[in-house]
Amino acid sequence: MSPMDGYELCRQIKSNPATATLPVILMSEFGEISDPRWRQFSAGDAYSVKSAGPSKLVELIHRLLS
Repeated sequence: MSPMDGYELCRQIKSNPATATLPVILMSEFGEISDPRWRQFSAGDAYSVKSAGPSKLVELIHRLLS
């Protein structure tokens, strides 16, 4: 993403009262949640690696909307 990355976008969404309750799924090419940026900007509601495929994304969406 340019000029900001997804972590910054998530931070802005969660810090705005009008959008703070929107669920955010962070998707990364990194294979581990141990990615230091995930720990620093853990305002996201869920995390998945991009290679997990669409079924994982659908599962996360269902979980967050339940």
